[in-house]
Amino acid sequence: MKRLSIKFKITFWFTLVMVVIVIASLYFMFGMGQKMVKDEAQIKLSDTVSDSFNEIDYRFGEIDIDDDLDFYNEGVYISVYDSEGRLLYGRLPTFFNRSLPFSNGAFSTMESDGRAVLVYDLTQDIGRGCNVTVRGVLATGGNEYVFGIMFKPALILFPILLIIAAFVGYILTKHAFAPVNRIVSAAESISSGNDLTKRIGLGGGGDEIHRLANEFDMMFDRLQESFENEKRFTSDASHELRTPLAVILAECESLLDSGRFSDDERIAIESIYRKAEEMSKLVSSLLTLARADRGHLKLDKAEFELSAAVEAVAEEVKVIAEEKNISVSHKVQNGIYIDGDETMIIRMLLNICENAVKYGRVGGKIDIEMTEQESDSFIIIKDDGIGIKKDDIKHIWERFYRVDEARSNGSGLGLPLAKYIAVAHGGDVSVESEYEIGSCFTIKLPKK
Repeated sequence: MKRLSIKFKITFWFTLVMVVIVIASLYFMFGMGQKMVKDEAQIKLSDTVSDSFNEIDYRFGEIDIDDDLDFYNEGVYISVYDSEGRLLYGRLPTFFNRSLPFSNGAFSTMESDGRAVLVYDLTQDIGRGCNVTVRGVLATGGNEYVFGIMFKPALILFPILLIIAAFVGYILTKHAFAPVNRIVSAAESISSGNDLTKRIGLGGGGDEIHRLANEFDMMFDRLQESFENEKRFTSDASHELRTPLAVILAECESLLDSGRFSDDERIAIESIYRKAEEMSKLVSSLLTLARADRGHLKLDKAEFELSAAVEAVAEEVKVIAEEKNISVSHKVQNGIYIDGDETMIIRMLLNICENAVKYGRVGGKIDIEMTEQESDSFIIIKDDGIGIKKDDIKHIWERFYRVDEARSNGSGLGLPLAKYIAVAHGGDVSVESEYEIGSCFTIKLPKK
């Protein structure tokens, strides 16, 4: 039940409440109806029997029954008996059990031939100690038959009314929760597309949902402002750092070329140069991502041979991998062209390959393979390095994320930048890795 939508839950409970109300109403209606019919029948029967004594007298030592006494009046059968129980006047229904004993002043119900009858007996002294009993009999089966006729359509209409109630409840709930759907859609759109410029935009309204939507819009405004400030700062800071880093690198190169320093001083200058070079790469990656976030990064797309670019990267990686005695092999299918920014594609390949070298084993190997399938080209970069733990795989595309053992020496920007470049070209990058065994990165790019 927890996983069901709120609309379904409200519709379910609304329908359930309607079922209870309808059942209770039917029970009350038919129960009270039968009671009222029964009470009315008893009143009618007792009044008719009581009024009958107005037409009975005791004269000249005999019981005198007026001719005006009607033995059948509005469904009530009247019969008069003397003190010995002998029938003096009137008649009874043919289906009535005549052996029923008298019960003075009390109502009794009996069934005869499948028919229900209500019986009322009343005994009175009509003069000089002469007791006369009047029995009234009223057939009640007709009323029960009417209720039976009414109950059957009610059973047929009940499920129809239930379906209509459920449908109307769902429509009303859907209409009431339409603003909530807009809130969810806007949140999902912002979450999936990382576009903080989108808003819910419900407009004016004093109810809780409109106030909630307006609060969300104001929250998105503040978040957008914060992210824009952060992007602007990253972009500006990266841009400002490029010039002093370029100066540091140029001065270090000039000092190293002069040859006027001792070995220890030269080692120190080389160390400064390497760190400045790493910092320059970091700043360049930051600037690229910042421009991409702000939509200012323009890809210089043109047709080029991807096969040649992959071979060039493989040859460059071989030089880098020699320091760790890592062998690099490549198998490239020739003649594969794509429309893209060649510089960015090479940068993406170098980022992933340098990552494989950095976290590869001494004396290990890296295999680079390129192939094509239908409308896509695939570049597979496989190593036998230390691999990535299962819990860390989903985080490696996050900026500045570092795995303690595997990424302590990296900036945490190489793989996020590679992911961005692949997606910007209509492709993607995925990875399969097993800790202490190795990793396999697969780059997918659409062919021309």
